[in-house]
Amino acid sequence: IIYLGVGVGCFYLLEQDLQGARSDYRLLDALYMCIVTMTSVGYGDLTPRSVESRLFTCAFVFVGFGLMGWLLSGAANSLIERQEIILLKALSRSKNKFVHADADPDPSHQMKMVQLKVVIAALVFVVCFGMGLIVLTTIEGMDFVQALYCVCVTVTTVGYGDYSFQTVAGRAFAVVWILVSTINVAQLYLYTVEWYMESRRFSLVKWVLNRKTTISDLEIADMDNDNVVRYFF
Repeated sequence: IIYLGVGVGCFYLLEQDLQGARSDYRLLDALYMCIVTMTSVGYGDLTPRSVESRLFTCAFVFVGFGLMGWLLSGAANSLIERQEIILLKALSRSKNKFVHADADPDPSHQMKMVQLKVVIAALVFVVCFGMGLIVLTTIEGMDFVQALYCVCVTVTTVGYGDYSFQTVAGRAFAVVWILVSTINVAQLYLYTVEWYMESRRFSLVKWVLNRKTTISDLEIADMDNDNVVRYFF
């Protein structure tokens, strides 16, 4: 919020230094400029032309990329930590069949939760995609193929700049839609990867729990080398 607020304020003050298709609403143009920049869409319909505005844009872009990298690294670390926790739980269950009633849900429950997140993210993606098509065809006056092309290059943050939002109503919609749709696509990819990793972890947990004890396991369990393996409750 702080990052976006500073960007809107600065672009609002530097609005006269922006070249391209400006509207009659300076605050909307400033917010629109922030959204298409921080999401790396960058249509090119509004660009900085003065030294001050270009220097600020450089700083704004690099800070935004730093924030996005920090968020993505946090998500990756979360996936790794969850993998370690589930493996430790599986090993714990294999050593002790008496699991406390307050123990965490089994891996199959975790698998269902991840599947639910993928389904919800996919439904949000469909809704965002459809809303983008409707607005671009009705408000911006594009045909279906142009609208489909614009939606695809926007949600994937490619943003070639040959098609963009030009009307006031379209830009007001784009301020919310671009932010939601680009984040949703990133979440959908993340949840899909998490689903894949969760399915592999679930298979590994089943293998650990159902694996039969071998002679080599007993030899390893004999810690004091007295040819006796003791089990303690």
